[in-house]
Amino acid sequence: MPDNTSSLLHFTTAVEQSPDYTPTDDELLQVCHVFAAGTPISKEELHKAAQYLAYYSMSERVKQSTIDQCIQIFKEIMTDELLDHLIQQLQPMLLRTNNSRTTAAGRFKKETATKLKPQLGFGIENENAVSAWKRSGGLRSIPLFYVVLSVLKHESISSNLWWISPGILNLLDESDDIEKVKLPAVKLLRRFLECTIDVSDAVHFSFAATGLFAVYQPILVGLCHQIPPIIEARQSQIIWNTAYPTILALYRVQYANEGPEYKAELGQIFSELVLQLALPKVSMDHLELTNTLLDYTIQTLELLGAFSVRYLQRSIYVLGEYIVRNPFLTLFPPLVEKTLDTLAKLAEVCPPERVCAHRYDFLACLLITYEKCSTEDVLPDSTLDRIHRLAQLLRAAGCDFARDRVTLLERNPDFERVLDRIEQRYK
Repeated sequence: MPDNTSSLLHFTTAVEQSPDYTPTDDELLQVCHVFAAGTPISKEELHKAAQYLAYYSMSERVKQSTIDQCIQIFKEIMTDELLDHLIQQLQPMLLRTNNSRTTAAGRFKKETATKLKPQLGFGIENENAVSAWKRSGGLRSIPLFYVVLSVLKHESISSNLWWISPGILNLLDESDDIEKVKLPAVKLLRRFLECTIDVSDAVHFSFAATGLFAVYQPILVGLCHQIPPIIEARQSQIIWNTAYPTILALYRVQYANEGPEYKAELGQIFSELVLQLALPKVSMDHLELTNTLLDYTIQTLELLGAFSVRYLQRSIYVLGEYIVRNPFLTLFPPLVEKTLDTLAKLAEVCPPERVCAHRYDFLACLLITYEKCSTEDVLPDSTLDRIHRLAQLLRAAGCDFARDRVTLLERNPDFERVLDRIEQRYK
């Protein structure tokens, strides 16, 4: 098939000629087609083309659908021989700096546990090493690393941990280039945690036994401290969208059974990062970022389930004080609805008796939001549906506001629509 082989040759030649070359989606898909069609090519050509295709597995210039198709092709064509080749090509490309936190086997160096401190970037020697690494095309190692982690089998982790751990950590320690090095390294860590590791098989590999949680957790938490006014809201949102899902993955793998200890530890870091740090400081000043934080709040509450009751009071306080009471809330309808979704998730996952104990806090948030939206004529059906859903959840939990009805209606007769919903008289 001359068209296929010629297109493959064009692709590999272009990649070799320029480290800045970025193929089009069509060119990448054509390479995938060559692999999928079983086009007769030599083993050397296959290995080279696969390696070069991997260089674009994390490119922001490529559609996610194209990347997904490339990853799927890798899984279909992967053999032990091809994987060995990719690893052999990857290892010399990895960033090498002075890392004293892991053993030769890639596990946590326990003798440094008592003096472990977060590392604030590199010294001049390591900065020079990073610059030289970039000039030699080292950035291409990151997406190649990503592909290897996508196809590496769980039972092979232990024998490869010696280079995986320092490979990720050295990238995570790079503080000057967050966009091209540090955040992609966080994505590598997440890939390792979510895709490579099988938490149900502790016989072949147990992440908790490596002690690496103590190394990765402070780095990820430190990233989440990057919020306005320290940095711009747009960059903070990018960091949170990368770091927080990785924190969730890290805790899931560390506490594999997802029992009480997992929920206690996850809940504590959620409270510290989201409820105590980020939401109060960001709130209405950076609306898109706040919306993102509420997305992660809902996701974490879902993971915690009934354990969320530990954070019920603080959650309602933060939502009410920093968002619901803000006079400019209705200027950003998506945040209105996300706040109602968050309150609804609290009412859904927390024990009914605790929801009832905080019924007036819930009701205050509900009615203030309704009053603001109604008064300012910003009450689309999507918002009204969320108000009614929260009202129904309060009723399902056993909340009774019959004795307060007269007083509330004297303040605002329009509250009847909401109260009727709670009492199931809404038509």
